[in-house]
Amino acid sequence: MKKSFYFLALSVFTLCTMFSCASKDTPSEVIPSDVAMVVKFDIKRLALKADYKTENNKMLRDYIDKIDNSELKELVKSCLKNPNAIGLKVLGKAYLFCNNDGTIGISMAVDNSKKFYENLIKIEASAKENIKVDGGVYSMVYPSSSVSMAWDSKNIVIIVDPQNQQGQTSAKDISDMLKMEHDKSFAATPNYTKLSASDNDIVAYISMGKLSKFYIDQLKRTSSHLAMDSVSKDVIDSDLQSVYDDNNYSTIVSCNFENGKIISKMNIFFETPEDEARFNSMAANKTVLKGNLNKYVGENNIMYFAANIDGNAVASSIDSNKMNILNKLAPVLGNLDYKKLISVFNGDIFATFNRLNISSVNNPLVFSIFATVDKTKAAEFFEFILAKDREKKINKIADNTYTFNGIFFGIKDDIFYYTNDSIDYARLLQGGVENRSLSNIIGQPLYFGGSFVPLKEQLMPLVQQGSPFYDVAQYALGMISTFSSNATDRYNYTFEVNFTDTKTNSLHQIITLIDKVIGVII
Repeated sequence: MKKSFYFLALSVFTLCTMFSCASKDTPSEVIPSDVAMVVKFDIKRLALKADYKTENNKMLRDYIDKIDNSELKELVKSCLKNPNAIGLKVLGKAYLFCNNDGTIGISMAVDNSKKFYENLIKIEASAKENIKVDGGVYSMVYPSSSVSMAWDSKNIVIIVDPQNQQGQTSAKDISDMLKMEHDKSFAATPNYTKLSASDNDIVAYISMGKLSKFYIDQLKRTSSHLAMDSVSKDVIDSDLQSVYDDNNYSTIVSCNFENGKIISKMNIFFETPEDEARFNSMAANKTVLKGNLNKYVGENNIMYFAANIDGNAVASSIDSNKMNILNKLAPVLGNLDYKKLISVFNGDIFATFNRLNISSVNNPLVFSIFATVDKTKAAEFFEFILAKDREKKINKIADNTYTFNGIFFGIKDDIFYYTNDSIDYARLLQGGVENRSLSNIIGQPLYFGGSFVPLKEQLMPLVQQGSPFYDVAQYALGMISTFSSNATDRYNYTFEVNFTDTKTNSLHQIITLIDKVIGVII
């Protein structure tokens, strides 16, 4: 049954013909109002952008040819011509959501409920035994399963319980979700309005507070059944509430596939003024990049990550609950003075993945870390680390200058460095070289970016020419050029991935790559 569903899904998604959808967004009416996360997919937009030609898929053609069941074969062919032939409004809006109890749901509009029922039977005759029909409402519950499904003439909803993967208990009948009152549904909330404010290929509402609360509750339940040490159990049971408090904000995240690029945007907002005030009061949310470390890193590296840390402010803002966590974990993690360690950092911090060194066994990844520090406090921390080096693996070259397994680290002026890149190390000793490619990061809360262009040159020699994977590797490694983040303020972020082929839609390029990979594997 899974194999049949896979090919039907492939057939349905890849059609690029436009079909009409219901004007009312009914699938949102079966989602509870207090969900932790909702992701909306505009399947029509995605299918058009994918622009996938099913006739070019040899695997799909071979599958159809091998179908013995004539009814199933006709169903697959019908779905290729009209995805809604399955009985669902496939080329409409589909929702993926996460409930507060950890269950995951999917909802979408129904085109013809009876037709969908009949098609399920064509796909898997035994499914009939597990489908209950009551007044136009269909519900399917497999015994000892983590999956439940229900649909009527308007909507279909599927619920998966990851905590019941082994089928310890029977899945629940979820047909009541189809009768949900509007004011109890996600569609009636302000968050739905935010989610639907603009057209996007994919858009998500995420409540970080609800998600973190769920996982903290799960940890607490799990800790009661595990043979954990008393310290770890106490941290989980008593002190993690502060983590939930600090994460009590929400986001709207969108993703759009454009010609030659993927653009994702994130907006942070708050359910209450108190949550916003707490977020803004956190020391970690008050700093921006100054750019003083830019001159120490090279241009066109594979990856950059940069942030600014006011260590003294962060250390002094650590509340009693978080301090309890650090104090309790200190004996387990080496008795570090965490407040003192945090206060060492006093400005920008930069981590870079520069290139691959495939000829090196010990250091195949060439990287650098630079941080603005309080020189006196950093020197004290080094003394602590050296005292722990009982096997004397760290070599002291000069004051505040050390090596370890091909890595240079130490302090120069007020810059901490940790690098195995001799080029970056030489640049540091020379006082740095202007890097204009990173000038745009100044004033941003944080930065993440890089260039995949060097990867092709560095990795292609590892792929044997003439092998089945050579063309796939050539296409994959040459597909993406650069990626970067940009923040207009602390609440609004944009992340952009740029493709080498700027004229073709990025989703079409991704689907083409997947098709190439499948063609090689199968």
